[in-house]
Amino acid sequence: MPDEISHILWTYLLLLHPRIRGIRDMQGWRGRAATYFFAILPDLWNLGMILGLVWIMQSNNLPLVMGPAAMQYPQVREAFSGTFRNIYYVFHSYVTYAILVGISYIILRRIYWPLAVGMLLHITIDIPTHKDYTALEPFYPLSTLRINGLVHWGSWEFYITELVLVIAYTIWLYRTKRQASSRARESGRAAV
Repeated sequence: MPDEISHILWTYLLLLHPRIRGIRDMQGWRGRAATYFFAILPDLWNLGMILGLVWIMQSNNLPLVMGPAAMQYPQVREAFSGTFRNIYYVFHSYVTYAILVGISYIILRRIYWPLAVGMLLHITIDIPTHKDYTALEPFYPLSTLRINGLVHWGSWEFYITELVLVIAYTIWLYRTKRQASSRARESGRAAV
């Protein structure tokens, strides 16, 4: 769950950029909602996978643990190394991304930017923040090149990136509020 929250927060920061906001498909609430959807799309499969892992732990009378700690159980490792792993790789692949952008281009006869930006941002952020059992193969199925990230979600290192997000939001909120109050003061002086 922290992973999905960080994807939403990074997407929000990206959507604040004037050039991104200026893209026609990303204007209005529908465009922003679509961008958020595609930014978490690769992880939607993970929610089903989590339910499967909970079922495996419960049916084997194992203590319920989430994240990388669940891999301590052979039953969980076995399930995650098969079909779960391949589907995970498919959803976190630049190849899948290119196919989806290509299909949307064929249908719409233009790039659908919420898909292009949201999913690209997700996969790119996941490369340095997933290691060990969740390390990505970003060119799957064309290549089995596996990139072991620097940090892992759920680890203390990952929460440093969350802290960076909080600091970025704090700075943005401070600057926005300061600019708004400055504009209000100037418009008050102009009225006098």
